[in-house]
Amino acid sequence: MNDFLRAVGLLTVLPVRLPADDSAPPGRAMAFYPLVGALIGAGLAGLAWLLGQIGLADRAALLPAALILAAWADLTGALHLDGWGDCCDALFVPVGRERRLEIMKDPRLGGFGAAGLILLLLVKLAALEGVLRSPHALPALIAIPALARWAAVSAAKAYPSARPGGMGDFFRRGLGRRELVIATALAGLAVTPLGRRGPAGKRGHAGGGRKAAGGEQLEDPLVHPGRETVIVGAQHDRASRRVRAPGARPLTGRLRCGNLWHGCLGRGWRCVRSSSR
Repeated sequence: MNDFLRAVGLLTVLPVRLPADDSAPPGRAMAFYPLVGALIGAGLAGLAWLLGQIGLADRAALLPAALILAAWADLTGALHLDGWGDCCDALFVPVGRERRLEIMKDPRLGGFGAAGLILLLLVKLAALEGVLRSPHALPALIAIPALARWAAVSAAKAYPSARPGGMGDFFRRGLGRRELVIATALAGLAVTPLGRRGPAGKRGHAGGGRKAAGGEQLEDPLVHPGRETVIVGAQHDRASRRVRAPGARPLTGRLRCGNLWHGCLGRGWRCVRSSSR
């Protein structure tokens, strides 16, 4: 339990108290890094679900991804962002190894570090926007931080420290094969929901290729580009402009009823010509 709490205290801003006489090697806590990452992801998934319920993306498409990214940085204390900036400052300067190590210890942010942080945040924002459009958005948000922290454990086990006696060298003390095996198992559990089959037996398809009441056909271009996905029991309420389907999230947007529906029915969904069946 102390190893888990130590991992929480290092990787998040959550207040954690450890026994005063705890002298266990800090590397043992790395076994629980993916679990802490999954908990961080669960918080992000909860925020994404809440933002989806209030329909924020219908008003500002990028705002949910930006808020999730801000919450992610705040929950982790921007720990890895700080390290990324230091690495960019050191690695892109044409100097020797010892000077690079000195730059990495410098708390000030240089031009390379600032540019690297801006580019990284832009990439993460675009990636989160893509994840939120996926039918597996919530399990993906849980899996991504878990896999990222598993990668840190694997790198710490596989590669030597850049500076013996440095902070990285300290936190890997006690890291062994047992910790790597536990971390790998926990990361695998976090990824498991992404591999579940949909109702129709096709991996990664939430719609299942089912037929709608009245033959209305809804296409999800992000799940099956160029293919139609038909939802069973879809009901259209003209007054509230909502389309609901059993087992699926509500689809909202501006509609014009008739042989052709127009408008965006939720994130990643659009309506195509209805069938006469």
